[in-house]
Amino acid sequence: MQVLLKSSDRAADFHCEVCGEGFALFCERKTEQEQAEVLAMVRSAIHSHHSDDAPGHAHPRSGFLIPAWSGPIEFSGAALLSNAPVWALR
Repeated sequence: MQVLLKSSDRAADFHCEVCGEGFALFCERKTEQEQAEVLAMVRSAIHSHHSDDAPGHAHPRSGFLIPAWSGPIEFSGAALLSNAPVWALR
């Protein structure tokens, strides 16, 4: 399952456990088990942004996908299936 994340102070569904930055999450969430799997995947990926090799701001400012995808973000499954708003795609 793919998740689109966008840094957000107002519409945060998830907060980084290291720095507290908030993110809006967009994905197709069906069952509670799938939601738990998504959150575990997001938690791990967000935490990895704080590696020693990442100078400056740890998280991308623009929308990003977990797992990463090489295509245009607006055509990702997460964006299409969640009806992500335009502000999340930038």
